[in-house]
Amino acid sequence: RAAADAASMHALAPAKAGRAAMAASTAQALCTCAMVQMRASEFDAALRSAKAALKAARVAKHPPLEALALLRLAESQFRVNHAEQAIANAALAIERFEALRDIKNKGRALWARGIALAHLDRFAESRDSLNAALACARQAGDHYGMGNALHGLNNAGYDLGTQLGLLNQSYAAFTLAGYPERQAVAMSNLGNAYLVLGLYRRARRLYAHVALVIHYIG
Repeated sequence: RAAADAASMHALAPAKAGRAAMAASTAQALCTCAMVQMRASEFDAALRSAKAALKAARVAKHPPLEALALLRLAESQFRVNHAEQAIANAALAIERFEALRDIKNKGRALWARGIALAHLDRFAESRDSLNAALACARQAGDHYGMGNALHGLNNAGYDLGTQLGLLNQSYAAFTLAGYPERQAVAMSNLGNAYLVLGLYRRARRLYAHVALVIHYIG
């Protein structure tokens, strides 16, 4: 349903009056479409949407949309293993959001940069970026951003005990944000950690709960 709505937004965008307005509407629709495609694991399609969104935002000369499109592009790039490009575009997004005084999205761009750095095994830089993302999310009251940053830190080279704490905090943040699909990811990784510790019953309970959540959200 969400994918269909995003596609409809994209199709209707050119009906807006004026070239700049048309381009801005197209950029907004494509940013939404890229996000939906990433949620559906359609990463190549998301990459195409994000690139088109950035082009449209620049035609519109709309700084907030350009910054958002850069963020969507960085997110889609690290998901298709274009980590170096993701780092560069995330850095541009961070600069743009800083200039706009948009702390919430600056934090989300720092998260994207941190994840891309981790893909290159640059864990010290990744932790710095993710901790900065977490600080921004806390300042902005962005529970979704907190959940992403905490979950990213779990993958940034910490010991297992620290990972358990980060995953539990991530799960709590996603719960407060109202993102069940992200809760499921955190729970699944908690289950993996419990398996490593030999806590098989606890891991099985978490996996069963993950299956229920996935079934519920479709």
